[in-house]
Order: sequence, then structure tokens, then C-alpha cells
Amino acid sequence: MYTGLQASISTVIAKNQISGGVYGYAQHENDLFGAVFNDDSNPPFTVNPIILAGVEELFVEDNYKPASWLTLIAGERQTHFQGAITENAIYPRVGIAVQIPKLNWVFRGFYGHFYQPPPLTSITGPALSFAQNNQDSYVPLKGERNESTSSVCRFPFTAGSWMPTPSRPRRRTSSTITTLASPASLSRSPFREPWCRRGN
Repeated sequence: MYTGLQASISTVIAKNQISGGVYGYAQHENDLFGAVFNDDSNPPFTVNPIILAGVEELFVEDNYKPASWLTLIAGERQTHFQGAITENAIYPRVGIAVQIPKLNWVFRGFYGHFYQPPPLTSITGPALSFAQNNQDSYVPLKGERNESTSSVCRFPFTAGSWMPTPSRPRRRTSSTITTLASPASLSRSPFREPWCRRGN
């Protein structure tokens, strides 16, 4: 069983567009795991973990536009996970978008941290003893934490014009992408993934 809630609010104050909100969910999980050993090396067993877990998050973001050609974005998200283990994570994100006047070239940069809550359950009891006897082990899984950076260059183009393909990532979670973009796309947030288009 799964239930969740998400709510957000935003406002504009001077040159700042501020938004924030809450997100959460609760999940009740009932699993059944069993094993039968045909060679009678171990007795049959079943494991039936029942667990209630959930996530609570708060987030805030500010889009600051000090000039028509410059946008600065900063945000932070705080997460509390409660389940078989308890974890807390705070992960900031910052971005910048610079539009060159008259040329309408746009350069974007982004840096951020991300957190993914772990699965609710893992095996223990007889399954753990069997694994340890075979030089294996089961351990509680922790949430995934990633660090990401990216940079994007956009240039206006007309339908059918040439477009370079994205370059290879500089690191596991980082990428540098150069694209040609239509003027209508220049207002997209630097937190969003760039889109690409190729003419016929």
C-alpha cells in the first residue's frame, strides 16, 4: 500500500521568483521470501518481512534575474527517510544562465547533489546465515547519493540547419553539451535537460 502528498507555492518578490513546498509518502510493504534446498544441505525456510516506511521532504528554490540577460538559480532540498534504517540528506543545487545580447547565444551551467531513498527491505534471518556460511552476506541498503555538473551552449537556428551532437560526458555524472536552439527555447530553466532537434 502506498500513499503520498505533494504541495508547492511560489511568489515573485522584486527580481526573485521564489518557490517552495513539501513532498512525502508512506508505504506499507509485505514481502514473502522462501527457499527449498533439494540436496537437503539446509532446511527450507521462509521470511515474511512487514515494514512501514516513508519519506518527508522540504524544498525551496529562488530564480534571481538581476539583468535581462542573466538568471541565477539556487535551491535546496532536505529529506528524512524512515524505514529499516533512518537517513537524512541535505542537497543543494545551483545554476546560471547567460544570454549574450543581440546574438541570443545562451550558456548554462548547473551543479547539484541528489539523494535517492533505499529499498524498504532486505533479507535477514536464515537467509543471512546461509549467505554467511557460503562467504556471502546481506547488508542493509543505504540511499543513493550523486553529484552532478553540466554545461550547455545554445545557438539560434532555423529548421533544417546543421546541429552538432552532444559530446561525451567528462565524468560519470557530468556532461558538456553544445546544441543549436530555436529562440523560443531560450527561456527554459537551466535545471531542465536540453532538447535537440535536427532538420530534414
